[in-house]
Amino acid sequence: MAQPRVGPDRRQASLAGILVASLLGGWVNANVRPKTSGHYSMGIRVALVSCVKSKQDSPAPAGDLYTSPLFRSFRRYAEANADVWYVLSAEYGLLHPDQIVAPYERTLNAMRKSDRLAWARRVQKQIMQVLPPDAEVIVLAGLRYREELIPFLRKRGFGVTVPLEGLGFGKQLQRLKGLEH
Repeated sequence: MAQPRVGPDRRQASLAGILVASLLGGWVNANVRPKTSGHYSMGIRVALVSCVKSKQDSPAPAGDLYTSPLFRSFRRYAEANADVWYVLSAEYGLLHPDQIVAPYERTLNAMRKSDRLAWARRVQKQIMQVLPPDAEVIVLAGLRYREELIPFLRKRGFGVTVPLEGLGFGKQLQRLKGLEH
């Protein structure tokens, strides 16, 4: 069943809760609402957006560092469909979009399996520090970025959707443009 759109008051409360949680080292269960099943949940949607090759030439906030049309479309989708979003960076791991980082040349697609596993373990730890219980996770990333994260999240009870699974870059852009209208 589709969740209702989140209004600005709910979004601000969600973001404030995430900030408080990060400062206190754990999730603070403020703003809890009942689900139709009778269980209680934050129902916060968190998007994970993969990095891309094309970047600015100088340090910038992670949300602005990546310059490709695909990343910009991922970002618009994440901002429209999630309460909060993060960048999955091959170099830095999990980044808040406001975190300033330097450009780099690294991709999971060129890494050995052992290096990808080490990256995934690092990102899994970072994700668990920011995800509230019962978060719904939207993954906008290629296979190499998803392969160890999705099973990890599902095993821990998080709902995970991959709206562009199985589509090449061109088809992803096409689908995202269709969803924007």
